[in-house]
Amino acid sequence: MICEHCKKEFKEPLELYNGEWACPLCRENISVTLKELVVTHENEELFNLSEICYFRAIKAENRKDYQRDLNKAVSLCREAAKLQHPKALLRMGYYYDAGYIAFDINEAFKMAHDYYKAVWTAARIDVNYVGGVAEDWGANGIKLKERAALLYLNLLKNVPEKYSNNAVYNYGDAKAAVIAAGLPVKLADGGADGREEDRAVKILEIFESCKSGERAPLFGILRVDGETFKRLAEIKDAGKKEKRAKLFKYAVSVDIVMLNEQTGNAKTIRKEEDVSVIKDDEQYYLYFFNVGGKQPKAGNFKRAQKVIERETNRGEYGRVLELGDRAKSLGGDFVFYADDVLKYKSKSESFAHAAGDLINAVLK
Repeated sequence: MICEHCKKEFKEPLELYNGEWACPLCRENISVTLKELVVTHENEELFNLSEICYFRAIKAENRKDYQRDLNKAVSLCREAAKLQHPKALLRMGYYYDAGYIAFDINEAFKMAHDYYKAVWTAARIDVNYVGGVAEDWGANGIKLKERAALLYLNLLKNVPEKYSNNAVYNYGDAKAAVIAAGLPVKLADGGADGREEDRAVKILEIFESCKSGERAPLFGILRVDGETFKRLAEIKDAGKKEKRAKLFKYAVSVDIVMLNEQTGNAKTIRKEEDVSVIKDDEQYYLYFFNVGGKQPKAGNFKRAQKVIERETNRGEYGRVLELGDRAKSLGGDFVFYADDVLKYKSKSESFAHAAGDLINAVLK
């Protein structure tokens, strides 16, 4: 890709917590829209392998196999999308649209929006290798563009509240643009399944992703009531011999803290007894920091954690509480990645200093 700001070429953008993209060189926000897409032997093979893993996942008989195969499918599809494979871009949009790989509705919406748009607005689709049905790419991939446009318009029918007044996501303007491109505007039949999953299960998926070697969360703040958290602390792996809940296994490599939303009191969660102080009818901020993840190469990892957890007039974890309040006001959760910090890191700054800049930007 070529940055629209610094005009330099890079392989992949920084993916930010709110679904935006940033140039890894100049740190300016960019659009994922691509003028040209291409099908090659390499990205076609990656995409086909990802599809095999995806269909294996949806047929899995247990949660462990499902998550393993889905993670592999997403990883392979992401690689194919980076190489500008049209179907991979469309599938990545679907993964975000359907809630498979995003933990915040705002991030999911923006990612799906940009992936879908990258396909239907592509000026041309070059096919240097065709390993499947040739007509898929006929007339410059018109069928694929039509499907992308329909999913795109469906997505804009339900814009998250955070972006409801943003002209970029205006349905009427988007519909006019699709018509101008000579594509159909009726609502798609099917598309994203919009499945609602158990809140506790979704939180466990976030902790599971902390072990990812591709894009593991660095830290996050999730709003949860006491009743839901207690259910979270009871979920175990399949098998009669399994005695320990998954949450406490994750707590070995992920620092987990429950912050009472009203009082600000903090409770570190490491073992079953720690859950006893959580009350069903109270609201909490579940804060985590991925101490066991793939640490950023630049800067001091522990110093970054101290910056994030800095005490303020709100008391211990005051900065985290401020982030929690901000997330609450936006009606979602915050899950941050190393990419989010790197957006604010200059050559002269440490990773820890950039973490502080990120928090300041989010709280504005």
